[in-house]
Amino acid sequence: MRRIGHVHRMEDGRIPKDILYGELAVGKGSRSCSKLRYKDVCKRNMKALEIDPKNWEDIAADRSSWHCLLHKQLKEGEEKTTNEAITKGK
Repeated sequence: MRRIGHVHRMEDGRIPKDILYGELAVGKGSRSCSKLRYKDVCKRNMKALEIDPKNWEDIAADRSSWHCLLHKQLKEGEEKTTNEAITKGK
């Protein structure tokens, strides 16, 4: 997740940024599963961390804000997972 913020702040025309924002020119997924792009996986992870996938770019534009948000959300996510595991174990 830190990497996606770095890639977002790159200059236009850089290969990692082109890959992040690009679309597949050819190919399609099988009937059972569509192909996931890197961006799709990142959005899924953002939802899991309760980061709004529609507004992440605004936050990621400022490196320190993005870093603080990720740190906070990852810590909350770990605590939530730990609490759920303890609850299931009882």
